[in-house]
Amino acid sequence: MQHSDKQKRLRIFFTGVGGQGTLTATTLLARTALDAGQEVVAGEVHGMAQRGGVVESVLLLGGWRSPKLDLGEADILLGFEPLETLRGLPYLRPGGVIFSSRDPMPPLSVSLGMAAYPSMEEIEQKSRAV
Repeated sequence: MQHSDKQKRLRIFFTGVGGQGTLTATTLLARTALDAGQEVVAGEVHGMAQRGGVVESVLLLGGWRSPKLDLGEADILLGFEPLETLRGLPYLRPGGVIFSSRDPMPPLSVSLGMAAYPSMEEIEQKSRAV
């Protein structure tokens, strides 16, 4: 499969928690790209989605052969939950773009008082440093 000069190769990493629509967003964007004539490869990791656990997926546009995404390779990080955006930062390449929700959904450990949720300022600071 040859990469077409008309297609830009793009790697998108999606992250959120169960019930936020992370996988639905991945599917919708993949279908839209297919309808536009783009080559699409997608993959997903469900985790404990039914219990509000982490959900991650990748969408690769422009002629990739596998849905594998290594650390530091994503061109775009789409975070549906701020803490999961923070956790997903290692996947973003230097100079990559972040789109993130500011609406927290604290994990069970935070709700039980066993862990602290980082402040939005801390999340934003670390996101800007990438």
